[in-house]
Amino acid sequence: MVQVVLESVQSWPLFFRILMFAAWALLGWGLLIGFPESSSSAPPEPRIEESEKPEVVTPPEPESEPEPEPEPTYVEVSSGVFVLDLVIVESLDIPEGTPVEVHKFDVKTDAGASGSVDVFLLFDRAVWRWGKSDQYIDTEKAATQIEDILDSSAFANEADMYDALVCLGTESSAGEPTNQLAKQRALDVCNAVASRNFVDHDLTKVYGLPIGIHEESGAKRNSKAELRERGVIILGVKGAPGEHLSEDGRNRMVRTILEQDLFVNRDTLQGFKLSSYSRIQGGQPLEFVRVSYGAINRE
Repeated sequence: MVQVVLESVQSWPLFFRILMFAAWALLGWGLLIGFPESSSSAPPEPRIEESEKPEVVTPPEPESEPEPEPEPTYVEVSSGVFVLDLVIVESLDIPEGTPVEVHKFDVKTDAGASGSVDVFLLFDRAVWRWGKSDQYIDTEKAATQIEDILDSSAFANEADMYDALVCLGTESSAGEPTNQLAKQRALDVCNAVASRNFVDHDLTKVYGLPIGIHEESGAKRNSKAELRERGVIILGVKGAPGEHLSEDGRNRMVRTILEQDLFVNRDTLQGFKLSSYSRIQGGQPLEFVRVSYGAINRE
């Protein structure tokens, strides 16, 4: 068949034979190397090396707003006096002895006074010797110096920031001689506090406050319960930041703490109550006696 085609082509004029052979040659070349792709097809995408790829940044998730802290809740514990329902108890590590408990109360009144009352319960470290106002013993009945406690950095660092330091004077239920013993005791501790270097008398007033005889327990003389009834207790009172605490506000706050027995560590206190002293239990007016540089001034 190829021969027939060739003979037929040979009969064509020379010009047409040249065109035919040229077409065949092009066809053969195209089959050999492959025809070029159509110009209408899209150009190939450039190859991007892995290191050249742009980093995909994931946008951070929006931060959720913190939940607002609950408003502090104050509970009315006496007429027109409110105490924060969270009572903080701290352990004051006065060196070389049993840690001292400090009960911290946030208080406000209906008259707009607000502040705090901190109660330093020193009776595990210092109590008055039986019938004495200027001698102290520890719970093992060994002589001790109240100044050693007051001069410790742990106490001084706390006490120097109060508007008022109130030293309670107490007598036990075991029949101590009562010739104004509670008042004399309050003033003796006050004199010791007022003479400390950490007390700035322009900023911190020092008061003695006799609260009378413990009337409920009838504890046996020199028992642990009876020793606590003549133990040393100091209150630190301060107004809210930036507020001046009036005498009326101070008095109402202090009376509330003494009357309500808001202490939370009942196991360690073993039933001890400030409200059981005669001047508190009887509702008598509080007799604050100011002590400054050894001078005593009745308020």
